[in-house]
Amino acid sequence: TVFGDANLTISRGYKNARLQYRHSTRQTEWFMWKTLCPMAEFVTENSIQFQAPDGKQRKTQPIGGETLGKWKVATLVSEKLTKVHSEICQKNRKTISRDWLNHMNDYFLMTLWLDDGSVKNGRQGVISCNSTPLEQAKILAEYISTVWKVKCRAEIVMSKATNSNQQPSQIVFVDLENLQKLFSFLIRN
Repeated sequence: TVFGDANLTISRGYKNARLQYRHSTRQTEWFMWKTLCPMAEFVTENSIQFQAPDGKQRKTQPIGGETLGKWKVATLVSEKLTKVHSEICQKNRKTISRDWLNHMNDYFLMTLWLDDGSVKNGRQGVISCNSTPLEQAKILAEYISTVWKVKCRAEIVMSKATNSNQQPSQIVFVDLENLQKLFSFLIRN
């Protein structure tokens, strides 16, 4: 989940790392599952917050009386998270490296998809890589193509404007057949 919209950092004045992430209320089940199951040892009742809608969601019409907003978690600081931080962060910033990708499994693919995957035009899958530089997204795409034999490519998202010099990137599955191959790995979980 670190490579979705999560932030894994060691804050100034702290010795250990903390993980933070947000999801829309439309993703409540996924947010609660990953927060209260695999991340349970790092959260307390004060770790989870509800935030008012922002960005595009502020302009979205609620469906059937739903409450729109964001769920946010800020974990406890932890030595275990610091160990993860030391493996995947350089200069306090997450960095995709083939070294640690080689230790990932189909659970990793499932988490990537559930955090930031979507179907585009009913025939292609896309995993948003948000602030991941294109060069690192290419490493992830090559890993998925080589190890999992699911053809995909990394590309810049041209439609998103950002405040930084960096364009958001995404992993695009080349066709419906490869998207279905990806899903066959995901449903095993």
